[in-house]
Amino acid sequence: MKILFDHQIFSSQVFGGISRYHIQLIKYLGVEWKLPLFYSNNFYLKELMDISGFLPSAHFRGKNRILERVNRVKVISAIKKSEFDIFHPTFYGSYALAYLKNKPMVITLHDMTHDRFPELPAAKWEKKEKYTMAHHAQGIIVPSQFTADELIKLYDVPADKVHVVYHGGPEWEMPPMPPEENRFLFVGTRIGYKNFAVVLEALKMVPESTLLIVGQPLNSTETALVNDLRISEQIKTVNASDEELKKLYATSSALIFPSLMEGFGLPVLEAFAANCPVICSDIPVFHEVGGEAALYFQPDSPADLARAMKENMKHRFTENIAKQRAKFSWKKCAAETRSVYEKVLQNT
Repeated sequence: MKILFDHQIFSSQVFGGISRYHIQLIKYLGVEWKLPLFYSNNFYLKELMDISGFLPSAHFRGKNRILERVNRVKVISAIKKSEFDIFHPTFYGSYALAYLKNKPMVITLHDMTHDRFPELPAAKWEKKEKYTMAHHAQGIIVPSQFTADELIKLYDVPADKVHVVYHGGPEWEMPPMPPEENRFLFVGTRIGYKNFAVVLEALKMVPESTLLIVGQPLNSTETALVNDLRISEQIKTVNASDEELKKLYATSSALIFPSLMEGFGLPVLEAFAANCPVICSDIPVFHEVGGEAALYFQPDSPADLARAMKENMKHRFTENIAKQRAKFSWKKCAAETRSVYEKVLQNT
């Protein structure tokens, strides 16, 4: 069995969950694969191959679009040669449909967030392309049952071609580290549906706590809310490498993950890999990932989040983390993905 992956996410993403997913999947697949690229600036790709960066020190508008077009040429050439059994694109662009002919396609749809939040950047393009690819694919992989249900409901695709394959988590081996008392962690972007404001409002209700934010500095809207709540002394923002992030997880009281919607929620498994408790929104997908190891709060209630923070400060609940973490691995993800490929080949 030969799998052809394409360039899309490796042309657009330097860091990020989707490119990391594809790297881990390919590493553990155990089948012949090909990933045609001229250039890429993706950080994780070095785990698979040596490849030149595309103007890595230059920053200008349209850079990723140029890189995408350049790499697309190489992928289309590989598709036309037809020396593969299944095509697995790494994002939702439908350019390849004109060249695939009778070759089967399996695609991973990571979430339905842009469908539920159309105000997000590029939501119109993503919804259109994702819909097209979902209806042309012979197999669709999703990372949670919640996403499967959303996909079937919103796109009206046959349930028998949708396959739930959970992501894996980091395989970190770390010595125990004492947590910094009452310090909570927030990781990732803070756009609308990430529900960051509820964290700031809860922080006001727990004045003995602090919040470490990994990511960009606060924007003007966030700064205004912080000043209005008078909690600036409780907040710090940092950038962190992967190695530094591991230590931040390990030494935090808990990760706070207040999102209103996710396709899966990799930060939950990252936290668990560092034996860090998780306080997250009481939404279906987090129950799939967090199980009995996470502490849940109503996402529209700062008071309920404050209650969970105080509960964690009394007892840093780590008892069920190892058991929950063991349910997710990239080896298992790759094995179940191979099963999807085999089923698609049997049916075509």
